[in-house]
Amino acid sequence: GKGVWSDWSDWGLCHPPCGEGSSRSRSRVCEPVYPKYPGLRGILKQVNVSFSGYPIIECDELEGEHETLQEYRPCQHVPPCD
Repeated sequence: GKGVWSDWSDWGLCHPPCGEGSSRSRSRVCEPVYPKYPGLRGILKQVNVSFSGYPIIECDELEGEHETLQEYRPCQHVPPCD
C-alpha cells in the first residue's frame, strides 16, 4: 500500500547523559494510508482492518532513505561524568 511520512517526533533525551559525544535524535516513520478510511493514518485499534502478516507500506524515498528516517544532533552543555 501507499504510505506517507509521519511528522518528526520530538527530540529525545541526550545520550549518554554525561560526558563528551552526547547526542539526541528524532525520527519519522512511513505510515500506512488506507484508501477506504479517508484520513486514517497508522494502525488504530478501534478500526477492524485485517491483514495477513504485515502490510508492505511504501513511501516515496527521501534522500535515499527508506522506512525510517532519523536525525541526530549533538547536545550542548552536557555535564562531565563523575
